[in-house]
Amino acid sequence: MGAVIFTLLVQGLTMEWLVQSLGLNKPLLLDRFSRVEGDLAAKKQALERVPELSAGGLFSGTIGERLRSECESSLAVVRKQRDALQSEELNLERESNLVFLRSFVEEKTYYIDMFAKAHLSERSLRNILSVIDLQMDAIRLTGSYSAVRSHRTRRKRWQRALYRSFDRWELFRRLTEHWRLAAIAISYEETWGHYQGSARVLRYIRSIKTLGVASVESVEEVEAHFQGWHEEAQLELDEIAEQYPEFVQAMQERLGRRMILLAEEKSIQEHARRGLLSHAIAEQMEEAIAHKMRRLRGHSVDRLKISPNELLRMVPFFREIEPAGFDAIALRMRSSTHGRDEEIIRQGDAGDTLFLIARGVVRVSRFEFGEKRDLATLMAGDFFGEMAVLHGERRAFGPSRRARSIL
Repeated sequence: MGAVIFTLLVQGLTMEWLVQSLGLNKPLLLDRFSRVEGDLAAKKQALERVPELSAGGLFSGTIGERLRSECESSLAVVRKQRDALQSEELNLERESNLVFLRSFVEEKTYYIDMFAKAHLSERSLRNILSVIDLQMDAIRLTGSYSAVRSHRTRRKRWQRALYRSFDRWELFRRLTEHWRLAAIAISYEETWGHYQGSARVLRYIRSIKTLGVASVESVEEVEAHFQGWHEEAQLELDEIAEQYPEFVQAMQERLGRRMILLAEEKSIQEHARRGLLSHAIAEQMEEAIAHKMRRLRGHSVDRLKISPNELLRMVPFFREIEPAGFDAIALRMRSSTHGRDEEIIRQGDAGDTLFLIARGVVRVSRFEFGEKRDLATLMAGDFFGEMAVLHGERRAFGPSRRARSIL
């Protein structure tokens, strides 16, 4: 009993001293940086609201002047805290990392809000957040960030290897093609999310620059990276829209309908708050909107598919074939989707397949004397591999994808 009492008393009386001695009571640098940033923004907004008091004519000029003076004094105190934080504990690299972390937190919050509004599917949200978490952990542990796209690139390479292995069995080819189309839909959704998220972060970074809570050099460094990611996402969206216009139009229509439903839901909630609608009726209306939102969540790969007849009509080689032969050929066709820089056939391989290009661009190259030489560029309506089908010859060249397409 005495040992227990002694242990409790000693630990209880010395715990606060020990925590203070080790500096464990001191908030993390990121938390202190965030607090100064938020406090500075609040003080500035309060100072901007003071003139409204005198404008209404209900406050005397003396009171308005005193309030303005108090706000300016508070703002000056916060600025001193910011300056002390920057001079004592922050160098340029550390400050840039803090701005990166704050930007990633802002981006992460925005993606979660997009998911709540049904603009992102759960799978896309998990993929995007996993990349952001990897970046934030890299900054915390190593002091430098890892490229956001590297994780996506590795995942795509793993998927391509998996699809190629399943393509060897006829039984799994239809399922593999569905997986490929679903991956394109997910990729578009993630890219669209990155485009919107990076735009949101750029606006946030510009607000940081206005507040002056970080040096111009560190803010501009972070801004340059997010601007690059924003432009990269825009180029990828334009590429997908060019290759799959029907799919992109369907996705945009879904987005538009979700935005309309969200506006309706907000109006219903406002009417219920003001008493213009009973809570029972408002709940029924909100439930109906939620049901429609669930149906609009996610994406559909139907617009990515192309029928064999539609594909054959794009190839001049088959336009003069009689209807019976045309239908017989169409029955033997299957669609196959290939990603950027993915090999379709290899030079020297045996083949019994004719490829018809429905969408995208295919580069034809040949190895001669140990060097790779580009021979041609094939586009929608072109075909290749006919010599292997007609004469049983080995592949004389190796086309590879340079843009997304369906073959």
